[in-house]
Amino acid sequence: MGRQRNMLTLPSGDTMWPSFHADLFLSVARVRQLQLVQRRVDEIEVKLVVPEALTAEQEEKIAENLADSLGHPFRFWFAYVDEIPTGPGGKFEDFISKLPNG
Repeated sequence: MGRQRNMLTLPSGDTMWPSFHADLFLSVARVRQLQLVQRRVDEIEVKLVVPEALTAEQEEKIAENLADSLGHPFRFWFAYVDEIPTGPGGKFEDFISKLPNG
């Protein structure tokens, strides 16, 4: 169950292990922590812990970088949080699927 919740689902129905590197966002802004949460098959929430909110241009660049890395032009929306807690097993999860099968 835990492993399935870390799988990215593409709109085609295919699943894959999401892969993205810190450079995708660190080259754009001072991001302390980032977590992607897939809430819909075509939409991903980007949770960020940052010293200040990003500009629209910075958000757009991070979204472009993530879309390139994930291989699909998902809709990304940004949520600014004070911290991102660890998962149920005590590990930090950089990707979580909240889809019915996730």
